[in-house]
Amino acid sequence: MKKILLTVFGAAQMMFLFSQPCTDLFFSEYIEGTSNNKAIEIYNPTLSAINLTGYVVYRSNNGSPSYQDSLVLSGTLPAGGVYIAGNPSAVVGITSLSDTLHTITFYNGDDVLHLVHNGVLLDVIGELGVDPGTNWPVGTGATSEFTLVRMVGIQQGTTSWTAGATQWDVFPQDNLANLGSHTMTSCGAASDTLVNFTQPSGTFNEGAIANIPIYLNTPVNASLDVDVVLVGGTGSAADVNNYTTQTVNFPNNVTTASLNVTITDDITQEGAETIIFALRNPSGALDLGPDTLYTLTINASDQPWNPGLPFYSIAQVRGANTQGQPDSMTVLCGVGGTVYGVNFRTTGFSFFINDATAGMNIFSPTNTFGYTVTEGDSVVVYGEVTTFRGLSQMAFLDSVLLISTGNPIPNPLVVTTLNESTEGEMIRINGLTLVTPSQWTNNTNGFTVDATDGITTFQVRIERNTTAIPMPAPAVPFDVIGIGSQFASTTTPPFTDGYQIVPRKIEDIILLNAVENENGWDVSIYPNPTSGILNISSEIDNYSIQIMDLTGKVVINKNQLSANAHIDMMHLANGIYMVKLNKGSEQLTKKIILKK
Repeated sequence: MKKILLTVFGAAQMMFLFSQPCTDLFFSEYIEGTSNNKAIEIYNPTLSAINLTGYVVYRSNNGSPSYQDSLVLSGTLPAGGVYIAGNPSAVVGITSLSDTLHTITFYNGDDVLHLVHNGVLLDVIGELGVDPGTNWPVGTGATSEFTLVRMVGIQQGTTSWTAGATQWDVFPQDNLANLGSHTMTSCGAASDTLVNFTQPSGTFNEGAIANIPIYLNTPVNASLDVDVVLVGGTGSAADVNNYTTQTVNFPNNVTTASLNVTITDDITQEGAETIIFALRNPSGALDLGPDTLYTLTINASDQPWNPGLPFYSIAQVRGANTQGQPDSMTVLCGVGGTVYGVNFRTTGFSFFINDATAGMNIFSPTNTFGYTVTEGDSVVVYGEVTTFRGLSQMAFLDSVLLISTGNPIPNPLVVTTLNESTEGEMIRINGLTLVTPSQWTNNTNGFTVDATDGITTFQVRIERNTTAIPMPAPAVPFDVIGIGSQFASTTTPPFTDGYQIVPRKIEDIILLNAVENENGWDVSIYPNPTSGILNISSEIDNYSIQIMDLTGKVVINKNQLSANAHIDMMHLANGIYMVKLNKGSEQLTKKIILKK
């Protein structure tokens, strides 16, 4: 085992220590660096050596609910010592400190790590069964391209990533300064004062004021503070009156305090939601106790208006039947969500909303109900569930109500196929070229073009009322951001084709400029960053390509490539690579970032 950093306790204090959190191993450092610079460090916070028999680290990839790799620990880890698993191809600063070099470190920012002892989960990084896309946010960083070190006040692992994501100090990528030892606040002397939530949870109705009690385990002749931070849950700060971090004070010799949280009473019918609070940043001699999370449950809200019709989530009414239609066709009801994009009609309206369960189109041929479509608005509409050429719609509307404005629009999800699941979602397709440039007509009533990423051909719909109408046809490869839609090739079911992406504005079409070297070789290498597939569009063919990591190691080597080539980099680790193209005396080198 590697370097040990011990915290000294008095003999009288050790007996008290055993009732504190420091009872088993936990992850103390996580390195996701450039290329193969990856390592995971495990810390023994106890006062005794631990036999590692029965301890296993598991890895789950890309949202899988099961494990794809495991590391069985062996040996003995001394008190205050660390065990390091490093990547076999990492720099010497990692390999020289590692107790083992193992494939468990073949992770990227979207992979889960579990530390388990005899079948009992001790600690987690990431959330099993959830694919976060690129990574999970952690403080000012993330689980990709950063070094994460467990905060000194954390004394045990957690089985909740909601809590775990708040427990790390963030350092730049490839920072190895802390690897090989770990510093932790001692597990408390008998005189330590601990702060806890009095109870782990509470349930309240909308409009109520939730009283969250907090206590100290012993009185102190001093004024002490602790912050209460919102760290997660299915709801958001908007559901608790736009909550921001609050500081709770304990005056001299007072052991009880409370935080009042006002629960927003909106008119949108919603299911039950949870808000998770955590205790953080205790002042002075105050330490965090083991019960530092509180889950506030907000009961399902009453239907706000139009009591004659039910209110559903969009996912409840938009499930597709075998004909490609909503399985709730002709149902009269209400739905609500955030507006994506603009109004695509000159009379009435046609626009998309999304309530985080799914998205759908809102259609009215002439009546606007006094509402002006604005992206970021939250609206509730009542009407009939219908479809138009496979596109799920709310039509024959009864009313439209504006709930709030300025709501955030999520980052687009990068997709490589269009289908029922992309309808009404904010999506992005990378590395496209026009199949037939003459399709780009700039018809003010809208037009549809075919574009390909070299593997799949997609329909890109440029709708009326968007600023993309006057844009010239892209002459170079481009990425496109937009809303998933559908316009099937038939007017009668089944509706199984015609899935589209609809940009909202000219800025949603992102041109990827060509690169020209000093010998006059024009070539486009895109997208950059790439999520795994690198496209090459060249004026010549029969050239070779070498892709090297930053150590100079050749990781991909291909010859006799065609003018339009596609290179699969999915098996490589996230990081920076150099792409070198060669044909005779002509040569081009370009830096590429891989970020899956």
